[in-house]
Formats: sequence, structure tokens, C-alpha cells
Amino acid sequence: MSVRGLITIAIMALIVAPVAEAAPVARRGLTSRQMEALSPDARDRVVKRDLLSILQTPRKIRRGMRVDVAGAAISTTPVASGYAGLCRRDELIVWYRGGRGARRLPYAVSATPRLRFLKPPSQAVAEQKAYRITDQRCARLDTGKEQPWFEAKDAGEAMEATLLLEKAAALVKDGKLQITDCDNEWITPHKTCQEMMAESTDLAGLIWVNSCDAKDGETCYALSLSGVEVSITAQYSNDAEAPGEIHSVKIAHYVVVT
Repeated sequence: MSVRGLITIAIMALIVAPVAEAAPVARRGLTSRQMEALSPDARDRVVKRDLLSILQTPRKIRRGMRVDVAGAAISTTPVASGYAGLCRRDELIVWYRGGRGARRLPYAVSATPRLRFLKPPSQAVAEQKAYRITDQRCARLDTGKEQPWFEAKDAGEAMEATLLLEKAAALVKDGKLQITDCDNEWITPHKTCQEMMAESTDLAGLIWVNSCDAKDGETCYALSLSGVEVSITAQYSNDAEAPGEIHSVKIAHYVVVT
């Protein structure tokens, strides 16, 4: 083989080596082994590419009540959560800082899970066996408005808390459970506590779900529903889709300060 031929082979080898690594990188979805084997440069490209692929267009940037822009919101594309009829996205905030009137510089990112039911929780559980994790209905949902998206730690807590809410509302309606604490004269003079509890199952007004302090062997969730907070304590259950016996229900009013 001629010297020119040897040189050509050497050059081609140098070109093919990085291309061979870049080829799987360019394909959507690598195996765990492929991801672990990526070089630092390829790893940088893959992870940042994957992050960009699930981010939607950032919302309009506003100052709010601040002198300067403090943050910019951007959402991930909604996906199926693993529970029937429950979708999830993440709300990311890119935080900015700088002197008053100076250029804004990014310094941190925060992410908060947001969830949304496509159907009542109990109905979603009933249809769980026929559910497919790859449900495409979630991806088509609008993320431009806060509600009916609500904040929760994860899909498991969202499902457990809302099922408890449905169960408690049904028991209150049937007269089988008394609301232990509810000053309806303060909350609203036009509705009884029982009526407010019945309306609470309309999850279009759900803002957030939080766990609350409970005794050993109990579970407690607080749910914010358009200015009213419903707290439910129940027997602990290790199955989020099968809530335990409800021990107490409390309703409180709070004022949202913006």
C-alpha cells in the first residue's frame, strides 16, 4: 500500500472515531450502558439536549411587584404520572439577581411538580388496569395557566390526598362523619360546612396538597381549595389508591397575600 493510502486511512480513522461516538448521541434515547460510557463532551451534549427537548417556550417575563425581574418561568412538557388520569409537569424558575436597575444575571434554578387530573381520582383508580403509561392526552394539555394544575410533592401524595378528600366528602354528605372544626360564619355566611365540603371535590379549584403532622399510624393531608383549607386525618395506608379510615376533617379560611 502506498504512503498516500496509509495517510488516507489514518485520517479516516481520526474522523470516524468521534463520529462513532456521536452517532448514538444523535439518536433519541440511549441505553443506561451507553449513557454511562459517554465522554465528558458527549455527556454534556446529551444531557443538555435532553433537558431542552422537554422544556416549553418560557412564559412572558414580568416584574410583578418588584423593581426588577426576579425570575422567569418555564414548564416541562406534561407527561403521564403513572396513575390513570393524572398528568404531571414541572414548573421551573430561572432566578436572576443584580443591583437595582443593573443587568440581571442568572444564579439559580428551582423546580416544583404540578399535577392535573383528567377525571375524578376514584374514577381514575377504577380504570387503572386499562391505563397505559404512554397516554398522550397529557402532552396536549395547556400549561399556560396555573389552575387546574396544582402543586404537590409527587403523584403518590396527590392521588392519596384527593382520594381521601372524595371519601371524606361522601361520608360528610351521608351524615356518617362530622366536621370537627369549621367556623362557617367566618368562612362564608351563605354556606354550611357540609356544603363547602361537598363542593371541595371539584378539583378545578385545587391549588396545592401538603402533608401535615399526624400521630403514629395516621396520615394527614391539607388541601388548599380557592381560599379554603381542608385538613383530613386518616388511618395510615401503604396503598395510595386505598385510603384508610378517616378520623377527622377540619376546614379553615385563609387570606392569600400577593
